[in-house]
Amino acid sequence: MKPPQDDYYGELAAHPDPARAVGWESASAQRTRFELAARHIRSGDRVLDLGAGLGDLGRFLLASGWRGDYLGLERDTRLLARGRAMQPEVALREADFMVD
Repeated sequence: MKPPQDDYYGELAAHPDPARAVGWESASAQRTRFELAARHIRSGDRVLDLGAGLGDLGRFLLASGWRGDYLGLERDTRLLARGRAMQPEVALREADFMVD
């Protein structure tokens, strides 16, 4: 039997709006949070994005002119495939950091 969160992630991954597909309330809420986070990320920094979803933070940083090393880790292969198709130059890897 699959854990209940698998159904939750499956529902999210199927959502046509990328922001909603990773659980954000809206694209504007996602952008606001990314803008706040970006205040603390300088060019040349290394960013590890745990639970990266579609790699939206990486795309946001690149679009804002940031240059550094970004690596997004995501356990859901559906989100990974969709994120890689959206912008292949954003580094996304399959990993479940919650595994004991």
